[in-house]
Amino acid sequence: MEGTLKITRIHVRYEILVPSGKRAEAERALAHHVAHCPVAQTLTPCVEIVWDAEIREREEESQGKGESV
Repeated sequence: MEGTLKITRIHVRYEILVPSGKRAEAERALAHHVAHCPVAQTLTPCVEIVWDAEIREREEESQGKGESV
């Protein structure tokens, strides 16, 4: 349809705070998340999904104190 907005690309930005020593697990999960996300799998044929992430490790003394990003 002429003049209709069409979404062709979605860029997702993650800001993740993980417990100290859990960065590798978070990176592995991110590396595979698109392949296991039903919404991404539905959109992928028509919409490019790209992402980037900032992963920070929580300091030991601040764990469990309700800190969020």
